[in-house]
Amino acid sequence: MTKTAGQWALVWAMGASLVGAAHAAEPDVGGIRLGMDAQEALKIANNDLQNKVYVDTVKTTLNLTIDGKTGSFDNYTFGPKFSNENKILNFSISPLTNKVWAITKNEYVAGDRPALKAIADAAAKFGKHDPASIKPTGYGQHWMYDKAGKEIEWVNVYDKPRNGNCFESLKDYSIGGGRMRGYLYYPVAPTTACATLYSVSAKSSKQDGLADQFSSFAMDVGAFVDWFKVMDTQRNKALEDEKNRAAKPAL
Repeated sequence: MTKTAGQWALVWAMGASLVGAAHAAEPDVGGIRLGMDAQEALKIANNDLQNKVYVDTVKTTLNLTIDGKTGSFDNYTFGPKFSNENKILNFSISPLTNKVWAITKNEYVAGDRPALKAIADAAAKFGKHDPASIKPTGYGQHWMYDKAGKEIEWVNVYDKPRNGNCFESLKDYSIGGGRMRGYLYYPVAPTTACATLYSVSAKSSKQDGLADQFSSFAMDVGAFVDWFKVMDTQRNKALEDEKNRAAKPAL
């Protein structure tokens, strides 16, 4: 049965209310939460796989190089093989703690399209909804929080936060290909000013208030800060070891 825009709004709003009430401090993306143990996250995603929410899964070991530092970590992508509706869940694991530190979920809608307002209502589990964020072409909001759970104000999608710079910028890392393509977002030059980041966006190609695609992502900025510190230490030690091994010239 085809749902109207109003029915979609009700379904999404109810889902957001229930999830937000039960897990206000740790909102999920596709059922996965930041800081969740890797095995617990895999159990949830594999259950969705068995229930045909997703039909394929790929594990990838990613190598990320930033400012001359290189490290590796595991990433999991759950998505479609051959289907009209394309849903992709992507989450990666901190190599220091074995816990989830980044999540993205993308959906490309081929059938009944949800209302942009319904998506914005559902996104309220991540933070306060800004009605002005819904435009004819789509919807988009970011929420950033410090370690104490206090929100750091972001003027709009493009501006840096007023109360402290969480990172210099965000970059995306493309994973897989075809229908199983996913994306990991990671912070460049992150600081301790920010602990977590959540973001939701949606697009309406027909500009009719209904979304053709929507996505959400969450990132544990603090976990990346810790990992970058470890990589700095490892790189400095490697450089020192190389100096110590260097031949001593006779002058």
